[in-house]
Amino acid sequence: MVLYQLDVANNSGANLADVKVGAFFDWDVDPATANDRGQVVTDSTNTIPGVNGGNPFGIEVLELHQGSGANAYMGVVPLSQSVFAARRIMISADEVYPPRMTDGDKWSYLSFNRATNPNGDGGSAQDHAQIFGLSPVNIDNGASERVGFAMVAGATLSEMMDAARAAQQMWVDLGNSILVITGIEDGLTGIPTEFSLQQNYPNPFNPTTTIRYGLREDAKVSVKIYNVLGQVVKTLVNNRQTAGFKTAVWDGTNDFGAKVSSGIYIYRIEANDFVANKKMILLK
Repeated sequence: MVLYQLDVANNSGANLADVKVGAFFDWDVDPATANDRGQVVTDSTNTIPGVNGGNPFGIEVLELHQGSGANAYMGVVPLSQSVFAARRIMISADEVYPPRMTDGDKWSYLSFNRATNPNGDGGSAQDHAQIFGLSPVNIDNGASERVGFAMVAGATLSEMMDAARAAQQMWVDLGNSILVITGIEDGLTGIPTEFSLQQNYPNPFNPTTTIRYGLREDAKVSVKIYNVLGQVVKTLVNNRQTAGFKTAVWDGTNDFGAKVSSGIYIYRIEANDFVANKKMILLK
């Protein structure tokens, strides 16, 4: 196994919100043909003293193996959290080869699971890869956040999973912590450590866009769309919500159901004492 400990430092001169860390792996487990199979293993647990009160917690592992006669399993397991925020076994022909892997594609892959067959591969032995994103973090200027993941392997799936559990144990033995994530919601998972507001996706957009935000605790939440004059265009959320990662979708209409004109809009969240704004662009 190989453990990666990343101390992500912010020396930009400004506070940064929703920083995402992830990685892309293209193992070619069968180097002669590059034809392999893979899956997201979602039905396994780990138990580590001092983590989750010593109770079992769910883990996820991305794995690839040869398309036939498998005797090598290559995987990736998160360390700073129990499961990924977003992950997929990439179908290279559809999701990697040009013209894919644009910056927009990469952001989407780090943020969302595949809508169809989120835990599987392309359905046959072919060229596959792996990509994942960890939960977004806020980093104040001059500060840093530690995240980690590990590459693991085994001659069998069982051996690889044992290595994944051992990697998480080693991460804790080195003095690090694991955020145990207990719920999954459309690619973003668990209970965040801070309130946050992410950039909408897609942006620019037409006709709809998704706004994602995180609640570290139960809160009275308001999410509204404003025009550049500061006038409320649309109220998307106005209720009390439980802690977790949430989504709101705007379809480019106002509170009366009428389509609004193209241009720059501001979306704003208020959740307890947390307030944040971001800009987005509607194109027609």
